Amino acid sequence: MRHLMSPLDFSVEELDKLMDLAGDIEANPEKYAHACEGKKLATLFYEPSTRTRLSHEAAMLNLGGSILGFSSADSSSAAKGESWKFRLMNAIDQCMRFASTREDFISLMESEGYQVRWSATRKSITYTTPQGMKCRDDRLHELKYTKEIMEREFRIREKIIYICRAKTIRVPESIPKRDIRQYVAHEAEEL
Repeated sequence: MRHLMSPLDFSVEELDKLMDLAGDIEANPEKYAHACEGKKLATLFYEPSTRTRLSHEAAMLNLGGSILGFSSADSSSAAKGESWKFRLMNAIDQCMRFASTREDFISLMESEGYQVRWSATRKSITYTTPQGMKCRDDRLHELKYTKEIMEREFRIREKIIYICRAKTIRVPESIPKRDIRQYVAHEAEEL
């Protein structure tokens, strides 16, 4: 069984196939009404997001599956902000949303008060929090925070930029790299 932890787990070709499949499911829902029969989707949301939770649950139910849900993280250390590692992970996630390159990411993290030690000669990325706590990327509970995966994400972002500019959707040069995903998503909705 293959686990999907992040969009980084897909190649560009796999993303294309996934988008084609999503289009077919949307166009032919009856064809997929039993596709997930006998399967369970486990959800765990650290942020209270009713729409996101319900849309995931509705999608699974529409495919004939069932759900195991954890809809409230109110009592978790993440929700109470007690874990400096969770705060670090949140800062990384927020900065990754807007960074198109490693340099952008480091600059954004530094603007949040974090130090980032990321070089080609080091195996890991080392973060230092504003309070002076140090943490290597492989100690952050998820593979998506590792140097290898983050570098892969930036390579994928570069490919997406190239593909969008060269083929499918013409992205004006005036659109900053960090905004291209949002621009492409908006333009795709208009098609």
